[in-house]
Amino acid sequence: MGRLEQLQAEVQKLTGKVDEQAYRIDELKKHQSTMYSDFDERLQNIENKANGTDQAITESPSETASTVMLKLKRMRLWHHRHSLHLRMNCSSREACG
Repeated sequence: MGRLEQLQAEVQKLTGKVDEQAYRIDELKKHQSTMYSDFDERLQNIENKANGTDQAITESPSETASTVMLKLKRMRLWHHRHSLHLRMNCSSREACG
């Protein structure tokens, strides 16, 4: 096998690896999106329950419900920032591949 054929075979092999990595990245993005949607839905359910509870109880316990709501909002913000950080780091092939 000549040098040219070896190089062509190597390029084909590397192209296959790049395609495989691109597929894996797409699958991970889908999985991350599904997880984020599930997480967001669960948080919204908790917030809705907390809001219903907050309206139904007296002022002193509602401060506790408000504290829970604040913590949930902070969690959601942290998760959003973390997701953006991951997306920014994976915007270049060097960072992800």
